[in-house]
Amino acid sequence: MSQEVPPRTVVRIVATHEEGQRLDRFVSRHYPSLHMGLVQKALRCKDIRVNGLRAAPSYHLRSGDEVRLFRGLLNTVTDAEKEAQQKARLHDRHQELADQLRKQCLLETDTFVVINKRYGQACQGGTGVDVSVDRALEVLYGQKMYLVHRLDRETSGALLVARQPSSARFFMSAFLARRIHKSYIALLMGHLPDSMEGGVYTSWMKKEALGRHESMHHYDTHRPGSQKAETRFFVLQKNDAHSLVCMHPYTGRRHQLRVQTKALGAPIVGDARYGEGVTKGPLFLHARCLRFPCPISKKEYKVEAPFPTFFKERLDQLGWQDAALSAPKGGREKNQDR
Repeated sequence: MSQEVPPRTVVRIVATHEEGQRLDRFVSRHYPSLHMGLVQKALRCKDIRVNGLRAAPSYHLRSGDEVRLFRGLLNTVTDAEKEAQQKARLHDRHQELADQLRKQCLLETDTFVVINKRYGQACQGGTGVDVSVDRALEVLYGQKMYLVHRLDRETSGALLVARQPSSARFFMSAFLARRIHKSYIALLMGHLPDSMEGGVYTSWMKKEALGRHESMHHYDTHRPGSQKAETRFFVLQKNDAHSLVCMHPYTGRRHQLRVQTKALGAPIVGDARYGEGVTKGPLFLHARCLRFPCPISKKEYKVEAPFPTFFKERLDQLGWQDAALSAPKGGREKNQDR
């Protein structure tokens, strides 16, 4: 049996209450995807007819008139309409993320917010990233928002975002002056050298191409174009296979903690990018605590981000949750060394 072919035209009969309407407005009202310019062009080309005859856009309809459109018209979408539809879909996706971020908010003031970013959420848009935390926060708060630091897409935890340019400048200066303190908890494959316990590890890092992507390369000594990276390590627990560590970065190099732990022989669990032989999965790196001054009152805030479910479950399996919760929260150890 042959497949039924859909009719080449669609027909709409003018109702009594629609009598007297202009033809072009009638069509636009019933078919919103056809803007007025497209309707008028279709009328000139006889792709829209009334009672089988050509009609002017200004024709006033009568009850019972048969308005016939060629079906291909309904599939005609201009580039501008496509762009508008894409923007609408993107806005809907940002609205969906905004609804999630509302539940992830840890602290909110008139000058800043702190959220507990989840694994897989990108802070900023970029190549291959359409939906981002910064844009979703702008949808949520109805204003421009300012990232003052970043977490890798794979990293979870406390993220500080300013609500005004002046607050952003204050936080950026505070980061440079090391008045903002961050502490991370990570589960490592293997163990750090004993000499790293409580000590500051200094290395140099440089961005280099790795296939289609850019990665950070580690050096023990300064190289042209490299930047200094400093981190203090505390070992909280360890067994034969894993270590639970707290890390206080004093510099903010891209992928700093991931690269340094790998260089020390103990890559982060789930970090297939830098850890050779590591199975790709959720990254067990969590920005646990932020300590920072308020831009207005200069009062110091301390915000702790709860662990994501996958991290908490692994800590429970290992019996290390208490150690993670009692980890050093970051502070002035480095400043005292200087």
